[in-house]
Amino acid sequence: MFMIIEVIKIIKILYVPLDERPCNYLYPQYISKTRKDIELIVPHKELLGNKKEPGDVNKIWEFVLEESVNADIMVLSIEMLIYGGLLPSRLHNLSKEEGSKRINNFITLKELNPLTPIFGFNLIMRTP
Repeated sequence: MFMIIEVIKIIKILYVPLDERPCNYLYPQYISKTRKDIELIVPHKELLGNKKEPGDVNKIWEFVLEESVNADIMVLSIEMLIYGGLLPSRLHNLSKEEGSKRINNFITLKELNPLTPIFGFNLIMRTP
């Protein structure tokens, strides 16, 4: 008698959310758990800040650079990786030099992972 063995290729997605709110941090994790073929890799919530308090951008980048070698796909919030979250992106006092350094981290990330797709996303600020 033959046994059928199901082989599932697990796709590892490195995900950096827009901010710490459940709709951005928890809900994607809940959705990924409905699939056997997806593993979502996310930074610890403590790194993401709280409302107007920015996340620890340097530690989040350390996490991204370290975990990127294990990822099949990266889905990354530009607001989080440049400013520390959505609200901090609207209220920042980031210098041009620090902003350039953080943007250059994307170049480094791609150099380290030339074949891994990177999907960066950001929001356009609404104006009244």
